[in-house]
Amino acid sequence: MPAFIYLCNMATEGECLDRMLFGTNAADSYSSLDVGDRVFLYNYELGILRGPFVATTKSTPNLVPGAWRKSKGRFPWQIRVDGSGAFKTPLRADDLAAIIPKLFIRRLYRHHQALFVFLLHPPDGAE
Repeated sequence: MPAFIYLCNMATEGECLDRMLFGTNAADSYSSLDVGDRVFLYNYELGILRGPFVATTKSTPNLVPGAWRKSKGRFPWQIRVDGSGAFKTPLRADDLAAIIPKLFIRRLYRHHQALFVFLLHPPDGAE
């Protein structure tokens, strides 16, 4: 089962966790996300990964139209998540360095910025 990583920063992380709502402006990158898929939240400023969360909705435009307005974020493609199974302590980037080389990572680029879509499963034929 694939897992998806949503990005956040110091300005957006609190709202993501308070609302149990993750968002992106890259609808096509998350179009295969389905209810029940594992989802993680990566704060790229702190280098920490939270999760696993479970998607309780598909990626839908503007579930909460006013989300992230205070932080001036525009993330119209949103999902609701359940965080009851998330680890209590987030993983640090240093901890991830030991894991990520063993996983298939796909990065998509659009408008000169990385969208960072990570599919957390080995590629076909890999162990």
